[in-house]
Amino acid sequence: MKTSHSSATPTTGQVDGLIKLAAHADCPVLITGPSVRQREAIARLIHRGGELVRVDCTSLDDSVFASALDHTTVGTLFLDEIDAMSPPMQARLSRFLEQQVIRRTSHSSAGLVRIIAGSDGNLMTRIAGNQFSATLFYRLNLIHIQVSELSSTPGPPRSFSPPHVEGQD
Repeated sequence: MKTSHSSATPTTGQVDGLIKLAAHADCPVLITGPSVRQREAIARLIHRGGELVRVDCTSLDDSVFASALDHTTVGTLFLDEIDAMSPPMQARLSRFLEQQVIRRTSHSSAGLVRIIAGSDGNLMTRIAGNQFSATLFYRLNLIHIQVSELSSTPGPPRSFSPPHVEGQD
């Protein structure tokens, strides 16, 4: 399933619909937009079950990242500023996502970690400049939520409400 928004400026309703879709889907999500607060607020709305760990990729060491992937067993990793990852970290994350797909197709849900990635940059430009992995983009871009600076108020737009997900009651 690949769902993305093609319009340059998505409406609040379209973004809200993608958030609800992502909250119920069992796949990586890519959130792009200029505001760190908006991206994080949306990641929190999408997250369900287990722990939500926010990782700022601009200050992440390769060995710390490897350890985070190896030791996080259930929950969500929100990898913000994904385009700041080094090529070795991008390759490791791409392999990790591939292994997650293999586990899902073998019907083993033990140890599944949800990846939500965020970026304020244009990843297609970075791919064209050989600064970001096209393979990793492909694996992350199953649901792409593109947000613009919708308001000066931090957090999600007022019309956003957390989607109801079974098991969160």
